[in-house]
Amino acid sequence: MMKNGMGFALATFFAATPAFGADSQAKEIAQLRRELRAMREEVSTLRRAVFEIAESDRRRAAILSGVLGGDRGSAKAPAAPRRRSARASSNGRPKAAPSRAPSLDKTADEATTVGRVTGRVVVPSNEPVAYVYVQDLRGRSVRRKTVKIDQRGKQFVPDWAVIRRGTTVSFPNQDNIYHNVFSRTKGSNFDLGLYRRGDDSKSHRFLEPGPVDVYCNIHPQMAARILVVPNKHFAKVGEDGTFTLDRVPVGKRTIAAWSPTSKLATISVQVNDGATTEILLQLKQRASAHRNKHGQPYRSYP
Repeated sequence: MMKNGMGFALATFFAATPAFGADSQAKEIAQLRRELRAMREEVSTLRRAVFEIAESDRRRAAILSGVLGGDRGSAKAPAAPRRRSARASSNGRPKAAPSRAPSLDKTADEATTVGRVTGRVVVPSNEPVAYVYVQDLRGRSVRRKTVKIDQRGKQFVPDWAVIRRGTTVSFPNQDNIYHNVFSRTKGSNFDLGLYRRGDDSKSHRFLEPGPVDVYCNIHPQMAARILVVPNKHFAKVGEDGTFTLDRVPVGKRTIAAWSPTSKLATISVQVNDGATTEILLQLKQRASAHRNKHGQPYRSYP
């Protein structure tokens, strides 16, 4: 009886085993299919992302190519300057293009509407020379014009000069000792450094109008005065103190008087076409004390 019961249980177990294995295999297959679908979706998403990146790169490359191509084209074939079209007048004839306003150089050097300025300058008795000039007109700067001021016997020779704007002044050293020519005048400051006789001469071109003080950085007694005039309208004052400036462009003008060791004197006048304007200027001497190129008192040098 017992044997029959055990046989029936074993038969029942072995009969149920194939069903159990088939159910487990079906579950695994279903899981694999789900994972496969998920992987396909991920691949599809990656493909779309790669496509979008490639498309964005293509657009940027096209824009860059267009920019570079435009630059090369403009370099090879620059645009022609625009021509000024003629404007029709009321009678149907084209109007000529308006002419440009005269430059400051032309106003100063080639003016056709002019007057005259005359007068007298009171000059200190110990001044060697005096000049007057129109201060507020800038004319053309001169070129290839050179003036020489020697350094000889610990002095500048000559110790003054009147030059047009653009003139170059050379400072050859004729002494066997070193000199150092410099100026701290605003707009015309320079420093030629140390050199002596036998060395190459050094120079400076003066482009800023007005008085310039020139010194030696080693020897305080060495002093030169240079007047840089801005135009051709200047004149030397006569021994009696009188002067004449011809062909001065009309308008309100500033007339300046200068001498080597005096303060600059100026006066504002109205110059009228074909008329003569008379003025009076007075020069006053100034202090001669100065410092070296570093703004410090001089030391004792041989």
